[in-house]
Order: sequence, then C-alpha cells, then structure tokens
Amino acid sequence: MFAKDQRLVHLTNQLLILNALRKESLARVELAKKLHMSGPSVSKHVDQLLEKGLILESGVQSSGLGRRRVLLKFNPRRGYVCAVELCAHTARLSLAGLDGALLEQAELEPYAELDSLVLARVVKQIGRLLGGLTTDAGALLGACLMNGHVPRRTSGEPEPMMQALMELEKLIRAKYSCPVFLEHSTRMAALGESLHRENPEGNLLYVYVGATVSASFTGGSAPDRILPESSFFGALDELIPDAVSAVAEWRSSGVSNRNTFGEHVSLPAVVRAVAEKFVPGEGYLGEQFEEPDALTPEDIRAGAEKGDSVCLFAIENAALRLSVSLANLARFLDVDEIVIGGPIHRLGPGYFDTASQFLESALSLPYPLVVRRSVLKNDAMLYGGALRAIEGALTALADSSPAAI
Repeated sequence: MFAKDQRLVHLTNQLLILNALRKESLARVELAKKLHMSGPSVSKHVDQLLEKGLILESGVQSSGLGRRRVLLKFNPRRGYVCAVELCAHTARLSLAGLDGALLEQAELEPYAELDSLVLARVVKQIGRLLGGLTTDAGALLGACLMNGHVPRRTSGEPEPMMQALMELEKLIRAKYSCPVFLEHSTRMAALGESLHRENPEGNLLYVYVGATVSASFTGGSAPDRILPESSFFGALDELIPDAVSAVAEWRSSGVSNRNTFGEHVSLPAVVRAVAEKFVPGEGYLGEQFEEPDALTPEDIRAGAEKGDSVCLFAIENAALRLSVSLANLARFLDVDEIVIGGPIHRLGPGYFDTASQFLESALSLPYPLVVRRSVLKNDAMLYGGALRAIEGALTALADSSPAAI
C-alpha cells in the first residue's frame, strides 16, 4: 500500500472512532465490533487519540465475565473553534467546544468601512473570547469565516468582501496556526439547523430572511446548493408557471423580477412598507410615534400584536410573497422540510404563520411537508460555522499522526 493510501486509511479510521465516541461512550471491543475493525487496529488508533487528547478514559464497565472494560469518551474540551460572520458594517463571533455548543459570543460595534483595522479588531476579539476559557492560545483548533456573498476563489482579482475574508483568514492562520474555512453564511445556517430536522434523511430547504433573502438546499440525495435571490427565486416561476394559482398575481405585481424580489419580502421591506403607510395619530404606531424614521422590527411586532392594520398588512403581504416562491421551490426541489430563519424572527410569529398557512393550503404533495421556524433563529449560521470548523479541526488533528502507521 502506498504511503498516501496508508495515510488516508489511517485518517478515515481515526475519524470513524471519533465520530462513534461523539455519540456514546464505548469500550475498545465495542468500537471494534461497531466499526468492523480488528482489535489491534482499534487499540493502536485509540492510543494515538488518547495521546492527542481527543478522547478520554471515562470509567469501567463489567463484561459479565468478570472482566472490566475501560470506557472511552470524546473530549469536547480538547480545544475550541471560532465562527465569524463578517458583514459590510457588522461582525458577529462565537466560540464553541468540539461538541458544537456555543460557549461565548460577541458582536463588534458597527463600523462605517470594512478595513484592516476592523479585521484586526475581529482577531483581537477572538483572543478575548478565547482568554475567557483558557490561557492556551493553541487551544483554537479551527475557524469558519462566513458571509452571504462568498464567491468561489478565482484567479482574477477578488471582490472587496472576498479580499477582506481572505485577509482575515491569513491573520487567524498567522496567530493561531489552525485551519480556516470560508463559507456562505446561508449554507452554514442550513448546516446548523439540520441538526434539528425531523427527518434526517429528507431534503431540507433553509430560507434566510434578513436584509436579503437567500436559501440553501441540502439533504437526501441532493447536493448542497446555495440559492441566492438573484439567480433562483426570480426565475423559478418561469420554470414552473402553474405551481400555485397565486403565481399569476405574483408576476403581475413585478415581484418575479429577480433584482427586486428581496425588496418585497425582506425585513427592511416590511419596515419600509409600514413607514410608507404611517399616519401620525392613527393606529397603534401612530399613537406611539410622531414619525416613522425610528421604527424598528420590534415596534412593528408590537403593533401587529395590538392589531395595528398597517403592521398586520405589511407582515402578511411580505410573507405571502415569500410563500409563493417557496411553493415553487418545494415542488421543484422535492423538499421535505422548509425552515424559515434569520433576523425576520424579530417580527414575531405573524410572518411565519402566514407563510406556513399559505403553503399548507396551496400545496398538495404526496408526502407530508414540514414547515417550521428556525430553532436557532439568527444564530443558526454561528452553530453551522462552528460545526464546519469542528469537522476541519478534527480532520487536521486526526491526520497529525506519527510517520509510521
């Protein structure tokens, strides 16, 4: 066997053992049986993983024959991983253990321009979060950097956001010597939310609704795909014109224009719609505010809960427009579960309830379709980013094996 093949087999076996112990504590003989590996091979890998600190001995169990077996468990505090959502004017960070649990979170003060000073602040904030958990700078084992517009790396000049991400990647690698991954934030949100899916084998469509609208489709036999509004939502009604009866109205309203779709269903669109209809002294908001400039999503949620007709209409109108496109997506992509997440949760349950009710009435599928709110709300991408960093960190640690295999 070639050295490259030996290394791959060694890495695969170590990851198999790690993944098994992440689910439950097992003795060596149980690992061998579960993974269909020989006893000596399991012992060799277990000894190496113990030496690396990735697993621990957690007690003993009786075999029933007078023998006592040492139980092994995964060590989620062997180190930490970082997830960073980097945007044009804000940045959010989280630190997680190797079990994916978020331990620390922080958000930078809004900045006017994403420059090298901001990137330095991000790295410094990572150090602060890490310092709250350990004094060992080497404890950061991996990082995932996310943005909603991460393009593929090309040989040409990268766009400004990609340049910022690549520069931040270099800074983190230089300080912590750990693997760093650049990912699309919507894909990472779908990854985080997939841990809570009702059907692990089904196709999941995660829809992010915030300042923009995008989606990620994953699961089952389908490959992971990012579906940004500019290339997907606006064109899909042309592919399936008869998915639902509301498509005709959707087209006539101009919402099907791929460049304006997000202007109708996003969080800023709802706030803008309320502001345009705002009349001082009328309705709940009109009695609370003199002018609409300072309105927040929370204010609109409060107005809807008080029965303010302007707030209710703005929320329901945006939700209905979104649900029409989701009806198309569900049919076209054979979706089993739709999750709606992102900052839109700030409007309360009304947006989601309207969309889910429309989907349930408009779709007639030969299988049950689950439509639910994001369990993780706006933190889904931080959880998903942590999971991506964990995957990379464990692979790197497992691969750091002795030369002789």
